Amino acid sequence: MNSVNDPSAPFTKMSTRDKYLRDLFDRLLLAFKPDTLCDVGAFNGEETFRFAELMPEANIFAFEASDLNYSQFWVGNERLKRYTNVKIINQAITDYTGTVDFNVLDAEDTAADWRRASNSLVETRADGLKSRKITVPCTTLDDFFAPLAIDDRTFMLWIDVEGALDRVLDGATSVLERTIGMRVEVEWKELWANQKLAPELKSRLEAHGFFVVGDTYLPNGYDQSDVLLLRKDALNLVCP
Repeated sequence: MNSVNDPSAPFTKMSTRDKYLRDLFDRLLLAFKPDTLCDVGAFNGEETFRFAELMPEANIFAFEASDLNYSQFWVGNERLKRYTNVKIINQAITDYTGTVDFNVLDAEDTAADWRRASNSLVETRADGLKSRKITVPCTTLDDFFAPLAIDDRTFMLWIDVEGALDRVLDGATSVLERTIGMRVEVEWKELWANQKLAPELKSRLEAHGFFVVGDTYLPNGYDQSDVLLLRKDALNLVCP
């Protein structure tokens, strides 16, 4: 079939672009050697353990809000014994510290069900998928790292929080000042009702001093994309 008329073509291209973006993120990790990496929305640890393998000297913090995902994929995970630089935190990351309502999509009890990785702080799915509300502990990146001396660290961030990126950013002003680069997932139309969309979020990050290196988005593709950003003065963080 001609790729122009093939409806799967944009998705295939997005998948290829996603691989390039992941590879580039990993190369930036190796080039800049941040001492702290945060996987916010860690789900089953696929990304976390990749980072731990790449950066054995870094401190890897994996944040997962879902009790179900935490208990199934993290409690008793033998890989945590191998990667002693990984710390798993069963909390949501948002714009305040305390407790927060967390919305868990109805899903099969398997990592293969994409809904297991699509829970959100935002209450209502725009497409009507059912979810149940639970209360979970929450914190901000700034509050979490304040006792660990934010100003003495350099960060890289990998954030996948299903429509709640703005809340993570609102609670990370100090961390962002020490962040070399990040990969964030954004949406181009509402998957969760009244969420912030990609153009606004990218503009906010540019206002924080970052520039877009790449974006997996393609017209007529999926309504989520991954965006890689690098701090304009990144060299000042690693070569002060």
